[in-house]
Amino acid sequence: NMPKVDFQIPEGTYVMWLDFSQYNISPEEVHDRIYNKANVLLEDGDMFGEESRDFQRICLPSPRPMIKEALERISRQFEDLK
Repeated sequence: NMPKVDFQIPEGTYVMWLDFSQYNISPEEVHDRIYNKANVLLEDGDMFGEESRDFQRICLPSPRPMIKEALERISRQFEDLK
């Protein structure tokens, strides 16, 4: 539901990096849409350096229905930017 978000299926880890750079909005706005509007807690990529500013990290060992609901709530917050 978020065609502009790029990601790689993780190999040997349970953390997936989501790249929001194609939305052309600031990392602060991405954070606001995810944390404050979708009410989902991810990890900002900027804590890993400047090159990771447009990324969010999601831990995948949570139950699948919980991951699905979180991603659906996030995608609704980016519908206006399609």
